[in-house]
Amino acid sequence: MYPCVFQTPVLPPTITDQIRLWELERDRLQFTEGVLYNQFLSQADFEVLRDRAQSILSQMLTVQHTQSPRS
Repeated sequence: MYPCVFQTPVLPPTITDQIRLWELERDRLQFTEGVLYNQFLSQADFEVLRDRAQSILSQMLTVQHTQSPRS
């Protein structure tokens, strides 16, 4: 056998484990393009746009925040 095969690892196991965990975390997320609409003139304008997005494609609207605007 080749002696270089049995050398100790370059990085300690705790470091390689952490790198593997970071990679798993990165692969867990899925990024998609999006658009943020805010500062609607009225609640009705917001609802029209929200309903249109929901009717076109159920996955088109991913997040909505329906809290009333502050006065």
